[in-house]
Amino acid sequence: MGGQIDAVTVCPADKPVWHPWVRLLDWSNRHGKALAVRLCGGIHPKHLIPDGDAHEWYLAPLRPDWAVLDVGCGTGRHTLRVQERCRLAMGIDRDPSIWSRSPHLRVWDFARRGLPYPSATFDAALCLDVIEHMDDRPALLAEIRRVLKPGGLLFISAPNRETTWRRRLRAAGLPSFSDPDHRVEYTRHEFVGELYAAGFALADAVRPTTLDTPWAGLQDALGACWLPLYAWLHQRRREAVGQSTAESTGFRAVAAKVDKR
Repeated sequence: MGGQIDAVTVCPADKPVWHPWVRLLDWSNRHGKALAVRLCGGIHPKHLIPDGDAHEWYLAPLRPDWAVLDVGCGTGRHTLRVQERCRLAMGIDRDPSIWSRSPHLRVWDFARRGLPYPSATFDAALCLDVIEHMDDRPALLAEIRRVLKPGGLLFISAPNRETTWRRRLRAAGLPSFSDPDHRVEYTRHEFVGELYAAGFALADAVRPTTLDTPWAGLQDALGACWLPLYAWLHQRRREAVGQSTAESTGFRAVAAKVDKR
């Protein structure tokens, strides 16, 4: 009754934590990831394992006659995969190092200058692990919406800040963002709300990515040395998260452009 506490409101991440242990795990997690990327020549080991369904989840709905824009394309890996599936695939990024990699990749500071394409040009757009790096996220989403045709699809992913591990880091007084360059990380409600506010509606359920764990950095470091073991561990994490986004490192969504009333 009045003096009782509902047990479901008590979360392990909200209980007292032994801060030195959390700090050690956080240190190993961040340095393990950085070491793995260095050992793999600047590429995260997850991109070196056969895991198409996870990394290329956006491919299945694409149609051969579509034109697709990859916003924040980075190395252009996703752009090139879309190019194999669709009539046209264009990638755009602020990084000048992509200039000579492909004629389908364009260097452009879309954060300051918008997107250099006419309205209603593309049937679909990718925005994969990009939105969290932007200061003006509504402006970017508005630009993506502008260049999409009516009913065009946006394939977007972003990080989840409300996993048990992320809350445990905050309880220990530590930075909880998975990347120091992130401007924001989301709850599921915030992620979906930002899409709706920009004139998009979900075309499918929000999906999880992989299980968040303080041991991820150590797994990354192992992956740089022995990819078969890393692939096995990565698959276990994907299976462990199931269909729940609560403990997922991030969210994936397909959203459709809708008329603003």
